[in-house]
Amino acid sequence: MRALFVTSSTSDVDSLVRAWDCWQPDKSIRVMFPHMGVPRDEEILATARKMRPDIIFYIGANEGSGIPSVKTFLSLREIAPSINLCCDAGDTPWYEPLRHYKKVGCFNLQVALDGYLDAPVDLVTITPVDPIPYIQPVAWKRFIRCGFSGGVSSKERLAVFRVSFASRMPPKIVKNRPRNALPAWKPLYKKHPDIPPPVPTTQRDKVVWGLENMKDVITVRRRTSKAPYYDHVAFMQSCQIIINTSTSGTGDTHHIKGRVLEAGWAKCALLESEGSPIADWLPEESYFIYRDANHARDLIKSLTADQVTKSALALNEYVKNHYHPRQIYGEILESAGLVDHSV
Repeated sequence: MRALFVTSSTSDVDSLVRAWDCWQPDKSIRVMFPHMGVPRDEEILATARKMRPDIIFYIGANEGSGIPSVKTFLSLREIAPSINLCCDAGDTPWYEPLRHYKKVGCFNLQVALDGYLDAPVDLVTITPVDPIPYIQPVAWKRFIRCGFSGGVSSKERLAVFRVSFASRMPPKIVKNRPRNALPAWKPLYKKHPDIPPPVPTTQRDKVVWGLENMKDVITVRRRTSKAPYYDHVAFMQSCQIIINTSTSGTGDTHHIKGRVLEAGWAKCALLESEGSPIADWLPEESYFIYRDANHARDLIKSLTADQVTKSALALNEYVKNHYHPRQIYGEILESAGLVDHSV
């Protein structure tokens, strides 16, 4: 099945494209747009008309000047069945655009990939993960007791900047910064030592920054767009336990992150935060729930090697049997009324 992915230029989208390509005989074509930049609607339509795909997947943002117009979405749907894949459909800023897309008929199907069952979409599932990077032989022992590989979104870093700096920085610096510019706070701190370092402001930031303060039991690796995905995989495969945060970007809801299935493919035990909808998707023996930082620390220290191994194997087995990308994308295609004869 020949697929066209129309996506924003964010790094997290790469994994969704890989998850499709890993089981398809025909590799997909991808056309990207800067969701906060200049629209590329004509380029998108030209690519679709030239390719004549069997299916079009759209992965975008809930806001931004570069998001394709409704007219473009409707034109794409005339070329091929179109499916909106939303990674954060359970988070409240997405509700309005998802409902609007539904009302005007932009897509054949809208899919939540974050496991939040009350999202305003047609189908809810969880994020497909390409297993190929995880099935390579591992030539090292799992020397990290518990790890976290992730980052803080740009919106949250911007909020940190505004709260931590804007009111205490020389007016000239604030005035000359573009509205959405992210600060390099360390160089600024050297120039203006009276300005305190940034502090977390959102619920998710507080959790992530809290994990970084637990260096006695957690090794944190900050993911960046420039680092190869295999570095992330190698880190996870060096961990006995992966700790995850289920809080959405706004902190309004909890959802299932791609890191959950990544932990399964990496054969790690999983620590998941309280409030997560994980029980809707995985058996209870395949994860541990932590209430707060202190509880997480206690679990990391007290879980026996046997408990960690059994839970990790249970997670890996369930993910392999139920959440291969072929199964997740297959359900999406079936829900859209499409049959993939290449399966």
